[in-house]
Amino acid sequence: MPAFPHHVVSRDYLSVKLWDVRAPKGPLASIAVCDYLEKNLLSLYEEDFIYDKFFLDVSPCSGYIVTGAYNRSAHVLDLAASHNLALPANFDAKRAKVLAPPRRYGPNRKLLPIDNPETIDFKKKVMSGCWSPKENTVAVAFRNCIFLFSDKATIPSTM
Repeated sequence: MPAFPHHVVSRDYLSVKLWDVRAPKGPLASIAVCDYLEKNLLSLYEEDFIYDKFFLDVSPCSGYIVTGAYNRSAHVLDLAASHNLALPANFDAKRAKVLAPPRRYGPNRKLLPIDNPETIDFKKKVMSGCWSPKENTVAVAFRNCIFLFSDKATIPSTM
């Protein structure tokens, strides 16, 4: 992470963890990405979805993380664990369209429930993506298409 050279982020199936290499006893923070899948872990294990590996990238200001997910979406996570914004990798998301509001975290750092977790398509997963090193732009790849998500505000340079 550019602003915090002793910090490392990792991703497990349900969450992203922030670690300090100087204090390896446990993570500094654990941020839920898709905790709504917790109820279905046995069936996901039986169908080998539990072994899916999603990308993980840190913003240039080191305040946000982008990671892949199911249902043709990626997630932008605030390291302060205050919100989780889903970026849809589909052609229905038109240019300059306002995205759905971010999901908020409850007091126990768990995401507040979503409406229909049964409608998630586990075969449509976003496995690749990256954050631009200079701009507030995220590139997400789904199958043979690249989707760019950009904010008009630029991230202040730390160099």
